[in-house]
Order: sequence, then C-alpha cells, then structure tokens
Amino acid sequence: MSALRDAFAELDEKQTLLAIQQMIDRGEDPKEILAEARRGLQIVGERFEARQYALIELEMADELFRECVKAVEEKTDQGRVD
Repeated sequence: MSALRDAFAELDEKQTLLAIQQMIDRGEDPKEILAEARRGLQIVGERFEARQYALIELEMADELFRECVKAVEEKTDQGRVD
C-alpha cells in the first residue's frame, strides 16, 4: 500500500497531508494523488461495512477527503482537480 492510502485508511490527518505534500514534491500527477486518497476512502468504506469502523469514522473520512482535495488544489495551483 502507498503511504497516502495507508494514512488515509487509518484516518491519520497529519500523515495523509504529509504524504500528499511528498507526492506533490515528487511531481506526481494531482489526479493520481487523489486516486490514492480515494483508494484509502474505499478501505474506510470496507471497514465500515465490516463493522470495524462506525459512522463517525465514515464522516471523518468524508472530511479528510475534502481536505485532500483542497490541499492538492492549493499546492498545485490548478484550481479544480477533476
């Protein structure tokens, strides 16, 4: 698993945003960065379905994904990343 996907799946905001910054610094495609965050979000959903995470973790993941999008947009000066 990637550092971003792992951190996101564990709902670790600090490490998730750090992983995004590292990927941006390496010049990785913003769409691929967000794809990795989505993979982490998918893991959170799977854990919710398996009753390993509760609704609050699902809500935290939603907010964390929004933060990921914002961080990528701000740090890549691209406005919207679709």
